[in-house]
Amino acid sequence: MYRHMKKLLYLCSLMFVLGACTKDGLFSGPDPEGTVTVNLNSAQSGVSLNVNGNSCYMYCTVDANLYISTGGWKIASVGKVNGLGSIKSVPSTGWADEVAAEKGYGYVIKREGNKSSDYIRLVVTDMQKSVIVGTAVNTGAQVIGSKVTVKYQAPFVP
Repeated sequence: MYRHMKKLLYLCSLMFVLGACTKDGLFSGPDPEGTVTVNLNSAQSGVSLNVNGNSCYMYCTVDANLYISTGGWKIASVGKVNGLGSIKSVPSTGWADEVAAEKGYGYVIKREGNKSSDYIRLVVTDMQKSVIVGTAVNTGAQVIGSKVTVKYQAPFVP
């Protein structure tokens, strides 16, 4: 009897662990409250992200980089993450205007003010390079570029 219970407990545990994984092998827990998903591509304008009345502008470059174009804001990678909720702290180094977008990697965007900092956390959930992202207005030719899908939360309080 004990042996059968042990086997059943093992199988239930295995099913729980396998059920918590996505097709990419990443834990997919619930997204934090306020999570937003956006699709960026290099042929379109980016997205404005707002924190406490301050906004930054983020877009995707042709090389699949995430670029922050508003002064005072910087972005840094936190490396491979298991979802947006696993980004819990702010990096101390690596801040730049532009970083390579990598699927499954997390990033923090910050704006330093006089008295405090505003933060946004994001994770790249999908990325494609050298894909058709639009059509040229004058010629009708296809435009090749990059597409990046991100989930973000703003504000993020570490």
